[in-house]
Amino acid sequence: MDYKIYFLFVIFTIPALCVQSNVRILDTEESTVENNIQIIKELVQRRNEEASKENNKVVHLIKDSKIIKMVKYIEILFKKIDLYQKSKITLQMTLNYLESAGLQKNLVEKYFEPNKYQGNDLFDLTKFTYIMVNGYLTHVYEIRKAFQKYDENLSGFISVVNMNIVLKEIGLPDSETLTINEVLKDKKNVEYDDIINYITT
Repeated sequence: MDYKIYFLFVIFTIPALCVQSNVRILDTEESTVENNIQIIKELVQRRNEEASKENNKVVHLIKDSKIIKMVKYIEILFKKIDLYQKSKITLQMTLNYLESAGLQKNLVEKYFEPNKYQGNDLFDLTKFTYIMVNGYLTHVYEIRKAFQKYDENLSGFISVVNMNIVLKEIGLPDSETLTINEVLKDKKNVEYDDIINYITT
């Protein structure tokens, strides 16, 4: 179910790999929840501005109300991967943990940009939070682009027929698609940001 980023935050007890020796430590500023929230707010603002400029309209890839919740969930996930309480985890530990949890490999690779980082690089919580949220924003943006293929005027609305085409293209399970259609009932058009918000939370 690669369409739901919060699937990353489900807690599993699958063991992670041990930290390898001779690693590069990618430290950032002091890793606190408050600091991470501020970093993510700045990231979200920049990504929103980029998306808005490209689409010639105001775009909110993620609302402020979600940021605190996301940061706290990511902290829980970080602690689950950091079995040895070193306050550092490697990319390889993360990939193995998330893949063991059932996340598709291609989506994991998108989030963590493996060509940029080495498998045994160490990440602190702040760096990890940044990577996770940036990956989430990219994922949401790609879904928006899929909807916008059928929204030539960038009105923010799409027909229910085209919505179902997009949902199939992005791999949404039939059960979820059915639920969405049941909620929409007899509507002919829908504001797709509402759909995006539903399937990414």
